[in-house]
Amino acid sequence: MKPQNTIQAVLTKKKLKPSLVFVLRLPAKMEMGKKRMAVLVGCNYPNTQNELHGCINDVLAMKEVLVKRFGFDASHVQLLTDAPGSVVLPTGANIKRALGHMIDQAEAGDVLFFHYSGHGTWIPSNKPGHAFRQDEAIVPCDFNLITGKCS
Repeated sequence: MKPQNTIQAVLTKKKLKPSLVFVLRLPAKMEMGKKRMAVLVGCNYPNTQNELHGCINDVLAMKEVLVKRFGFDASHVQLLTDAPGSVVLPTGANIKRALGHMIDQAEAGDVLFFHYSGHGTWIPSNKPGHAFRQDEAIVPCDFNLITGKCS
């Protein structure tokens, strides 16, 4: 089956290997000349019944760890938060756009990192044989759910 318009398809087209990367598993010293890029998303949902506290602090702390511990260039770490005065809000469209831009800039061997702090939810799964018939989705500040497809 040929991949559709998903992040997996984009990664396959660019010959990049998708993987889940956790900060503790990033090597302390990475190859020189390889880019390290990150998209960090924090949604506190201020002034809503779903308000959280600490998600923006999570991404600020994550940025500090990536820059100070793992040598990411701060200019290659994009923050999307719903803090007052944020330039780019973490809407569904903006998160997809930021991930797409990061993938477009990537070359084989680069490190791509995505971190999300906010609400998640379950949605019906269309995957045959999926045991629980549900998939996970992240919930951006505009409540436009992010599922496995990237358009």
